[in-house]
Amino acid sequence: MPDASVRVVLQGFMNARLFPLLKLVALDGFYKYSDGTVKPMSDDEFYDFD
Repeated sequence: MPDASVRVVLQGFMNARLFPLLKLVALDGFYKYSDGTVKPMSDDEFYDFD
């Protein structure tokens, strides 16, 4: 990133129990800085990935 941080995004998939053809998606992410600090990503930033 321009501020020398690293953006880490985790994406997980699982099948829905009641509807076997439906997939559920979970997203989480954060920014890691060189001094060891971490800042969470906002929900809006996940829409940057198409």
